[in-house]
Amino acid sequence: MKGRRQANGADGLAIRAMAAAVPDKVQTVAQASGDLGLNAMQVKMFSRLYGLNRLPFDPEQSLGGLLQAALDALAAKAPDDVANARYVLHCHTIPMVRPPADGLGLNLEAAEDISVTMAHCASGLVALDMLQTLLAPGETAVVLVGEKAFHPRVRVIRDNTLMSDGMAALLVGKGSGRWQVLGTHSTHDGAYALSRGHPREEPGLTADYVGFVVSHIHSALQRFGCSVAALRMILPHNVNMISWQAIAKALGVPNAAVYTRNIPRFGHCFGADPFLNLMDADADGQLAPGDKALCVSVGMGMTAASSLIEIPQLTPAASPLNTTI
Repeated sequence: MKGRRQANGADGLAIRAMAAAVPDKVQTVAQASGDLGLNAMQVKMFSRLYGLNRLPFDPEQSLGGLLQAALDALAAKAPDDVANARYVLHCHTIPMVRPPADGLGLNLEAAEDISVTMAHCASGLVALDMLQTLLAPGETAVVLVGEKAFHPRVRVIRDNTLMSDGMAALLVGKGSGRWQVLGTHSTHDGAYALSRGHPREEPGLTADYVGFVVSHIHSALQRFGCSVAALRMILPHNVNMISWQAIAKALGVPNAAVYTRNIPRFGHCFGADPFLNLMDADADGQLAPGDKALCVSVGMGMTAASSLIEIPQLTPAASPLNTTI
């Protein structure tokens, strides 16, 4: 799937509201090292070189509890639209977790329940492209993006990043909204199609990663008719600092053009990262009416997806994630 450039105006897609759930309980990389089997050199690599620090992780909270917390926070902002959503999507990396909306108190007689996983950590952005086709005018969708880092094997992507608990909840519809989705584009590299995250299944992944992401971003922007210079900010998945510094250099933009504030705060919250970063960048005052931002995520397999977001008008900014929910 290559994605599309979205329609504008009444037929265009917009994120009308967003909320997040991130556990209060955290571990530092050093504190997590025993559970994750990291040696002293790996602790230094992840913390000093890759910029990871706090890892939200609550072993006592279930996936259902995390989903419910994010949904409740979203419903507090738009109760009627959430209650009457036409579609409920859970976008997750781990293929089999749970029925997406089971036990969440939604009206499933009116809503179609959809699980989106094939793009792994890029599934949340791919879902926006799906909804451009699925949603009719007047309909809304609830999109839940994220999951639990429930097992040590799930929490470590070798030589790349450490995973955390986190969930973003989006209310999406056609027409106007705080965040207008101008387009979504995805790129696949079949060389990694059989990768399940095990050692020896990812030959050359680390070496190829930066070039793959840079090529994807250029392809996405060409499709959108947008230049790198026209972007106010890139909102990445929080894999690590060093890779995004290399990507920024290859794109010819300063490191400050990539919103990396949440890498040390949250680690890599699966597919939720670009949405957490969009909320925080907006709340920080770094996005103004007319600004364009590119949300970018990469999923194992290997899929990269980008959504071009515009702040179309002066509407109330997002609430900052200064404290976890």
